[in-house]
Amino acid sequence: MIMSAIFSLLIYALSVPLLPVLLKLFVDTNGSVPFNDVLSYAKTYVYTAGSCYIPLGIIFIFRNAMQGCGFSLAAMTGGIVELVCRGIISVIAAHRMSFFGVCLGDPLTWLITAIFFTVMYILTVDHMDKSKKAYHARRKAEEEAGKTAKIR
Repeated sequence: MIMSAIFSLLIYALSVPLLPVLLKLFVDTNGSVPFNDVLSYAKTYVYTAGSCYIPLGIIFIFRNAMQGCGFSLAAMTGGIVELVCRGIISVIAAHRMSFFGVCLGDPLTWLITAIFFTVMYILTVDHMDKSKKAYHARRKAEEEAGKTAKIR
């Protein structure tokens, strides 16, 4: 998780100063729209989206961990939560005709989904721990029953 946070901060730190250079790869600087106008919109998006790269890393870690442990339904449910959040935020932002609201769509979705996956991960680990303890208690009881049967 620490590596994900460091990587997220590094990408954010690199994307801000490199934005004008990278944007020129996709936007015609001699086009009908002034480059500085496009750059201001791109900065708004990068600043808002980049602020939530750490929750995005949390989503990746917890989703993959749960799916790897065989809890694919929890991972799929998180995808549904993410999709519903995107839909709700997009409708609200479009209704208000807000570019900033559209830019907040990704970060808010990532934040809500990261909270969902954190809770699901804690519940999943708790369930696995209880299952493991129950398994060991059952094995111990079976071993004790086997020892008493051999004594008789």
